[in-house]
Amino acid sequence: QLGACISQDGKPIAFYSRKLNDAQTRYATTERELLSIVETLKEHRNILLGHEIEVHTDHKNLVCKHFNTERVMRWRLLLEEFGAKVLYIKDLTTS
Repeated sequence: QLGACISQDGKPIAFYSRKLNDAQTRYATTERELLSIVETLKEHRNILLGHEIEVHTDHKNLVCKHFNTERVMRWRLLLEEFGAKVLYIKDLTTS
């Protein structure tokens, strides 16, 4: 399952969720985490483009700039298109 929340000034303005298909269930954890971000950006492109975007994640590997696969590299390029900053937060449940 993928899921994300878009918020502004601490208030949610949009949500995204969907089930993974069979192939996606076999992705590595980092790829599934990044897929969730990419799918959310694509789904809400019309409200996000042109704005400063901060992605908060509890998955530390996403803040590293390692391009392990072509798929991850494509997704990283999409993040750059949006100008999204990926920020690691140790425990999202307390923020």
